[in-house]
Amino acid sequence: MRRVMRLSRAAREAITKQMVQLEDYLREVEKLENDPWERERCRNFITDYLKQMEGLLASAKEVDEAGDNVMPVVIIGCRVNLQGSDGGDLSVCLCSPAKADIDEGDVSVFSPVGRAILFKAVGEEVSVEAPGGLFKYRIKDVRFEAR
Repeated sequence: MRRVMRLSRAAREAITKQMVQLEDYLREVEKLENDPWERERCRNFITDYLKQMEGLLASAKEVDEAGDNVMPVVIIGCRVNLQGSDGGDLSVCLCSPAKADIDEGDVSVFSPVGRAILFKAVGEEVSVEAPGGLFKYRIKDVRFEAR
């Protein structure tokens, strides 16, 4: 049985705005004259991401918490607090590759951490296979961070 996710009005608005921006970006991707493989990868990712977002909006119950930026799952633009299996904490903001700034704690959605946490919920455990080895984290907190 699928659990009903709670979504504040502010979170629903943020998701809707992001979807509109991604649909606009998808049209721009089609105009790119760069590597066809990269264009196809971007197109597929954005199309799949938008489908996931539509499903999230369709299944979520809106709650009346107007200023709440807590998200039920990790999406692009979220600040995610993780607890490592070693007890250490890690805080990252999931971003598009073009906007990821490592000095700000950003990670690309295409990075090992980004791929592992995308669409995961608070309390879920994730494994990150990175060049430095296998790392395990538990998602502690997810908040949308408007920038």
